[in-house]
Amino acid sequence: MTLLGIRAWRSKLRSPWTWLLLGLVGLGILLRAWQYWYFPVAGETQDEVAWTLLGSSLLQTGTPISWSYFKGYQVMEVVVHQGAEFPLVKPAVDHPPLFALLPGMIQTFTGHFWKEIPSIKLVRFPLVLLGALNLSLFTVWLLKAKLKRVHVVTALLIAATAPSLVFLSRLVVSENLLVTWLLLILILNTQEDDENQTSRGWRRWLWILVHAALPLTKISGIAIGLGSLATAWYRKDKARFWSALDGLGVGVGLLMLYMAHYDFGLFWQVQTQQAQRDTGLLSLFSTWLWEPTLVREVFADIWNQVGLIALLAVAWLLPNLKKDEQCSLMAVLFLFMAQLAFLLLSVGEHTIHGWYRIVFWPLWAYVIGQLVQYAWDKRNAVALAVSWLLMAPQLRLAGMYLLGEQWYDWQGDVNKVWLGLTGLALMTLFLFQRWQARAQRGLWIALGILLVLGQVVTVLLIQHERFWQDALYLLQGIRP
Repeated sequence: MTLLGIRAWRSKLRSPWTWLLLGLVGLGILLRAWQYWYFPVAGETQDEVAWTLLGSSLLQTGTPISWSYFKGYQVMEVVVHQGAEFPLVKPAVDHPPLFALLPGMIQTFTGHFWKEIPSIKLVRFPLVLLGALNLSLFTVWLLKAKLKRVHVVTALLIAATAPSLVFLSRLVVSENLLVTWLLLILILNTQEDDENQTSRGWRRWLWILVHAALPLTKISGIAIGLGSLATAWYRKDKARFWSALDGLGVGVGLLMLYMAHYDFGLFWQVQTQQAQRDTGLLSLFSTWLWEPTLVREVFADIWNQVGLIALLAVAWLLPNLKKDEQCSLMAVLFLFMAQLAFLLLSVGEHTIHGWYRIVFWPLWAYVIGQLVQYAWDKRNAVALAVSWLLMAPQLRLAGMYLLGEQWYDWQGDVNKVWLGLTGLALMTLFLFQRWQARAQRGLWIALGILLVLGQVVTVLLIQHERFWQDALYLLQGIRP
């Protein structure tokens, strides 16, 4: 590193902006690590067991073994643990093997036999590290995209502190590794080609490797690859298009060889059964899009819905954005549409599983930040007032876990104050010009501070008992 480069790094480290970003990333990592084994509730999804068994059996026996209910398998034995039955099948070909190696290595290297039902505290630990990596990659993407500071801070605050994002990032499910590949694709999409042949060479190989990893992580990863192909096609970037196609081809080819080695016919039969369990467009409601869920139980977290609203609004504003912002947003839109199309075609569930939305969190945070930046620049009082209304459920969560049942005695007064602040936000339309910007930006900052504090309180203080009480209240309208 040259002396000039060293001085540049020192200058960056002295910048308050750098310390702000490091502080937000550090806060996000701390929240992800805080009692990660406690919530989501252990056993909420038995897929955490399935992925761990798959990886550890592959490492210890050379054959993938896990539990599955699909027809076509011959059950080798049924393991009963805390009232739950796990019909073990061999070879287990429900899923590709790449993600399963992550919890499988922890299970194996700590000396646990593959058939042991894994300790949640043990196998979720690498997911905490993966969550920290993903949050860091998300920050790199925001900076590489050359976004305005309000956009960067808003998106990073959401990614770091939104309770559903924090909790879902802890689950031992392959979507969390798909997020890693998605973020690398978004980062590489922001890189400008240069004359340095070495630099272009390693970027091309990384591009190929990332796209090859997608189908080896989960079948739905192919959709992310198709979204990346669509982005390269739109940008008329032949180099990235053909490299992505090469990577996807390698990944699909390796997956087919892996399945053929064990039982390709069984693999095809299982995938066909999975695709035929559809519930049609009801999947939009019941699996991930509308229902505010955390795995099987209702969780009053509305970032998913706000993200969808922001995506539609920012797509409508696309012609008004700068060229760099348009390129980044088009990548977000193509990746969203490809993943959504894949889920509608292939996913059908009879229970509500919140982890389908994991892949979308970087996209949601980005577009919400874009919309807030636009409203901030345009001094849009209506957008400010709507934001105060939409964010009320997030503050309600903090009150619920901080005060317990006492919250229900106070929430009427809190609602009046919140509506008053919403009205004040709308009234800034009629303030004198000299006060309008200050009043609006002050209310934006106040909302941001309240949200962050509320979300940190929710993550730190959430309790199983109150979670179930709140689930009952939301499902049936019964106050605990």
